[in-house]
Amino acid sequence: MRLELNGLLYSFRRSGIIGLCAAVVLLGGCENKPTFPGDQAASSVEKINHDVFKLESQADLKGRTLGVLWTTDSILDEAGKSISKNVNEIIGNLSQAVVRVALSTDRPIDFIVVAVRGLKEEMELRVVRSVDDVRRAQAEALSVTESMNRTLFQQLPVDAPTGVPAKPFDTGEWTLEEFLSKQVLQRVRMSKPVDPQNPMPTELYDGKYFKDEKNNRVFEFSILTFKQENSKDNILDVLRTVRDVIVGYQYDNFDQIVIRDLIHNRRLVIGRSTMKIFEAKQISEEDLLKTRLVSDTGRPSAFKNALEVFGFNIS
Repeated sequence: MRLELNGLLYSFRRSGIIGLCAAVVLLGGCENKPTFPGDQAASSVEKINHDVFKLESQADLKGRTLGVLWTTDSILDEAGKSISKNVNEIIGNLSQAVVRVALSTDRPIDFIVVAVRGLKEEMELRVVRSVDDVRRAQAEALSVTESMNRTLFQQLPVDAPTGVPAKPFDTGEWTLEEFLSKQVLQRVRMSKPVDPQNPMPTELYDGKYFKDEKNNRVFEFSILTFKQENSKDNILDVLRTVRDVIVGYQYDNFDQIVIRDLIHNRRLVIGRSTMKIFEAKQISEEDLLKTRLVSDTGRPSAFKNALEVFGFNIS
């Protein structure tokens, strides 16, 4: 059984997990002296879960990312519509353990991942946070709302029928660029109202960070807009969100922002200097569209490419 991402995030909110995570972030790990040696960070997370919370977990440390996984028979409540109260509480406990270690080890940790795997649902829920955001939240430099805006909620499939994944738990080596691109996507998706009577979306979004053949550092976002009249609005929604995220993190280590409307075969390309002018409100959205929105002549098979971006392989 799979849940759509918007439904999952709604379930997080409905279950109260966002408030719970906020409390964990504000309260967890306040020691200045390194308590956990870097080479024991993962085992320390498992030990805290076992000794303090009576939970058997798997922890993983990849580069500067520390994560923990707990596996259970079912994630959802009896109605199958939201995360159960017990699972909510366990996510809070797992969060406390991984935050405590991440903030009290002598190994640099930039990101933390808390994962819960449900065998019945054949899915894994992940909460990903920047350690710097955790510190700022503790210092009350971030509001609870902004702290939650900066938290990623992911849903991953688990192999059927046994619920055992093809590979052991792996947090991945998160980078700031990957984190920011996924945060932009989540914010845009969550800003779209969900109609219970018509769950089919009128647009889809994807995005990534990469270096092109000229070694330019590029954030590229793709939109599948099914209604042409929504095309410019959707492009502007992504642009505004990119601006908000970049300003919030004071990030400028990029060369281009590219936003593509794949079906209607056009793209908006903005360089770093132009983005700074836009951030300073010295150029309007309308002027950007007039001067920077052009035909995407490099993509003649727009619809085919659009489907391939979103996981549909057509020959």
